[in-house]
Amino acid sequence: MCQIVNHRSEPKLTIPSAIHDNDTIGAGPIFLDTASAAYVLCNERDQLLWALILYLQCIRHFCTSEFAKSEKEMVECLEIRQKLLPADDLLIALAYIGIGQAVGAQERYSEGLEWLLKGGEILKGPAGDATARKIAWGYNTSRNYYCMGRFEEAEELLMTAFNLAKATQGWYNQV
Repeated sequence: MCQIVNHRSEPKLTIPSAIHDNDTIGAGPIFLDTASAAYVLCNERDQLLWALILYLQCIRHFCTSEFAKSEKEMVECLEIRQKLLPADDLLIALAYIGIGQAVGAQERYSEGLEWLLKGGEILKGPAGDATARKIAWGYNTSRNYYCMGRFEEAEELLMTAFNLAKATQGWYNQV
């Protein structure tokens, strides 16, 4: 059982950077900080829960352009997931992709591409039933190819992702 102690501090005048575009009031970072603090206080610590918190922190730091911090968190997340999950699990793929994005954002494009392609291989299997993940992977990997000057591969992958998005008739098409 985990007992949470209220550790409120004085209100801050600045709103922390939002994790997602839809987080207009910047609540995401507050929730993450609270989740991290609560996890530390727990007697029984679920490692997959910690991996999830690290994954979300990685996204947060990616969005605030703290790419080295984002990479470090995602590598730790991947290490936990690799110990506890099958090698072809979607969560392993998402960790590979997250590392690839964080590394690519630091202009280490070849290394980033290796991570992205590892994630993409998993998405070709049963874990790839998540169409939105395949689309996002295509967009992100296309960007990496583009930054490497591999324009034909970038365009081909981008068009594949775009056509998949178009075929799903999801919210992407309503914008």
